[in-house]
Amino acid sequence: MTLLTPKSLKLLNLQGCLVTIDAMGCQKKIAASVLQKGADYLLSVKDNQPKLVKAFKQAFPVSELVYFEGDA
Repeated sequence: MTLLTPKSLKLLNLQGCLVTIDAMGCQKKIAASVLQKGADYLLSVKDNQPKLVKAFKQAFPVSELVYFEGDA
């Protein structure tokens, strides 16, 4: 298993990429490093961070999500 650290991010060309990170990588330094490299990130939101979960639910209410059932 390789840990993603701000130091290891320096080695990667992430310009224009979307970086997905599980809960282990959800650190402010790592997120800032991804943005500095010209990429976007997608971080996990889990129930062990109740303030974050609450903020997420307020920002993205499930009742307002639209489910698309198109041609597959």
